Amino acid sequence: MLQILSKLFDVSINELLSGVRLDEKHYKENAEEYIVTDLMKKRNEAKKRLTVSCIVALVTILAGLSIILLSALLSAPIWLKIICIVFSFIIIILGVGVCCVLTVDAGVYECPVCGEKFVPSMKDFIGGAHTLTKRKLKCPKCGKKNFL
Repeated sequence: MLQILSKLFDVSINELLSGVRLDEKHYKENAEEYIVTDLMKKRNEAKKRLTVSCIVALVTILAGLSIILLSALLSAPIWLKIICIVFSFIIIILGVGVCCVLTVDAGVYECPVCGEKFVPSMKDFIGGAHTLTKRKLKCPKCGKKNFL
């Protein structure tokens, strides 16, 4: 819509967003301001996604372990205990899957070797060795594996 409006009124998109006509100097300043603001919003959203991802992981693991412990403590038939354990593993796997989806979409990775920025596939993301803050991923451009 912004492109259509800017052509209709013969103004730039930055002028539409700022609400004033901009000379060349102000145009550059305004463009940089909007870029920085957009980057900050994306960074904050990525942090929120990572926080939600950690909370989901913690809750699902606690729920799964609670069901396993509950099934062990209850005096119930073996078949019911097995169903509880299988159910708890399904909960844990689904929770970890949701965490992976949230984390993959949280940001862009940059290869330290060639500088290529990329979003990894879900297969590469899940299969990559990781620490709490970094993941070993293969760059699609140069093919090198690094902790990013």
